[in-house]
Amino acid sequence: MKILHVLLALALMAGAAPAAEKFGEATKAKALGFVRLLSGKCPLADPADQAAYDRCRAALFQSAEAEAFFAPRVRWGGRNPDMPIWQQKDTEFDSKLWISLYLPLMMFDGEFELKSDGLSYWPLLHVRAAFRGRLQPGQFPYPFWHSPEKWASYAAMDELIFRIDPVTSQITTVFRVDNPERGPVIAQSANSHAFDGKWMWTDEDGSTQPAVTLYDGLLHAENPFKASMAASYRDFATELRDQSCLSC
Repeated sequence: MKILHVLLALALMAGAAPAAEKFGEATKAKALGFVRLLSGKCPLADPADQAAYDRCRAALFQSAEAEAFFAPRVRWGGRNPDMPIWQQKDTEFDSKLWISLYLPLMMFDGEFELKSDGLSYWPLLHVRAAFRGRLQPGQFPYPFWHSPEKWASYAAMDELIFRIDPVTSQITTVFRVDNPERGPVIAQSANSHAFDGKWMWTDEDGSTQPAVTLYDGLLHAENPFKASMAASYRDFATELRDQSCLSC
């Protein structure tokens, strides 16, 4: 592996880093198809538009077409411009779960650019994106507003970077990016949610929130086992808390 890194570094210094136009036709075609899927199913809308969010999520949720673009597991995080992209710390998700929880929170206008990430030569698909920052609190996987810095990073986001495995042409990593000189696609007003220290809560209708992380939000409405699975999970979680098993 070290020898490979040295050879790649020498090639880079020699100006041999491949340009985006030299990516394989399969990779370029797949990138274009992915952007068309995003902008077609999740176009720009009002950041508070629940119906637009529901349509986007329904189109992507457990969609074989959407899943085909991703590796089985995907890494997700905010882009740190001071660190090489292949060394950056992020969080790993099952790709189906990430597509369900995070991808629908973004909207797309179809603008994109395919680039090389430099030393590792992996394709990077830069896609202009806007954040649905005015949805009801239960539509976010967890309270992003627990940290003003975390919320600000989402509100300022104007782009997603999808890192593509050059062998499989599947997306392995996604970063959100904010470019201060360009600004967000849709300006976001200040956060209206106040963090009260609760990561889960009960809304005015008596429903547990955030709904998108529960079985109600992760299983199809017609699934006949949804209610029993939700009840079993809550009983299991309560038993774990009572026994403090997670801190044994």
